[in-house]
Amino acid sequence: MKKYLFPAIAVLILLPTIIGSVYVSTSLWFFKGLLPKLNYHTVIGVQDMNGDTQNILKVVHEQLTQHEEENMQNIMSRYVHAKTDTSQYIAGFPRLQQRRNVKEALEQDGWNVRRVLWATYGEKHTDVVESSGRITQSSTSLFAEGWSEFFKYSIEKRLPANPLMFVVIRPRATKFIDSGVVGMASEHDSGVKVQLRFGDDVKLEDISKSTLKNNKETNNNRMSFTAPSNVLNKVPKTVIEGLEGRIHEMMGFEKTQPPFLSDLVTQKNVGVVGRDDDIAIGASGDINSFITSAETWLRKEESRRNPIKHAFALPDGGLGYEYIPGESSVILDGVKRKEGCHSVNAYERIFWLCVGENNASLSTKENMAMEFIEQKQVEDHWMFKIQGDAFRNIPKIRESIGGIQYMTAVGTIREAEIYIQ
Repeated sequence: MKKYLFPAIAVLILLPTIIGSVYVSTSLWFFKGLLPKLNYHTVIGVQDMNGDTQNILKVVHEQLTQHEEENMQNIMSRYVHAKTDTSQYIAGFPRLQQRRNVKEALEQDGWNVRRVLWATYGEKHTDVVESSGRITQSSTSLFAEGWSEFFKYSIEKRLPANPLMFVVIRPRATKFIDSGVVGMASEHDSGVKVQLRFGDDVKLEDISKSTLKNNKETNNNRMSFTAPSNVLNKVPKTVIEGLEGRIHEMMGFEKTQPPFLSDLVTQKNVGVVGRDDDIAIGASGDINSFITSAETWLRKEESRRNPIKHAFALPDGGLGYEYIPGESSVILDGVKRKEGCHSVNAYERIFWLCVGENNASLSTKENMAMEFIEQKQVEDHWMFKIQGDAFRNIPKIRESIGGIQYMTAVGTIREAEIYIQ
């Protein structure tokens, strides 16, 4: 019995170590650590994915990086691909059917390739560039650098240990976006979580921990948008049009299409929140000015719905007739400076106008109006957030976000955020 005890203990010790080693050394962070420490203009890490994340990958590559990755995906099941102006670097794990010929396949495409234990590393230069030294560096040394990078991002930076995808793009690296971009997709019980951040000096560690945490309560079809009014001009036109179009639809603006957000440009902060078939628009700053704007929106729609026949003289002396906007019963002067929620009857619908200490909102439901009142306001960037299937009902936004068709056909994504700094 004793003769089996030591081998059993050894197995119990070694097995978790081996499993842990394989887990770490197949993470995208590990592969990132195998690459030289250079000032890349683009770094993208991806792993073999389902349809949802495959769509994200396709959009990021086509719309942001303009990189053709299809051939690389046929060879590698997961990898990190980085580019400078004159060189490309890749580290990854080959597909099983490509294990024997991955080196030959990459070399035929101009790559200088080596193995790092079970990983594959390659570099490719379009100009006379000195080798990075990675080709001749010992596998043990490279392996240690890969592990160091894994612990840096998963432990120190507290990002997902095994992301589905990440992207880092320097400012002005593509024709689509002047700012830099960082993004990450990770899988959780509640679905795929995605976040993109835009700015001149954004880093992977800027990814919000709260966005990527495993929250099972994200399937509530919620949408929100908030921005300081002084950065509204940075918000892509398609986002503005998509949000305003959704407000028109959900609030029943059939005869008029008010430019809600443009009308609120003098406010300190503006925003929209929605869930299922209810929506609220609001602002912080000049509450009375917001209430005046809300009254104008409702009065114009109601008067257009109740036209009156108006006679006018024709040049030949006869009478012509036309329909002009009629009367409206919407008057909100009495609401000003009164905190709380007030019901408003307009064109046979009930709206709710809620007034907080320094903000106010107009909504189809009282609880939605209050949700805006209680929503945290941002100070230096605009934020658009969707949960569940909310984005399916916002075609303008789904089709394009400033040239990034990141929302298109992304099936079961449960939460997504976009930040612009």
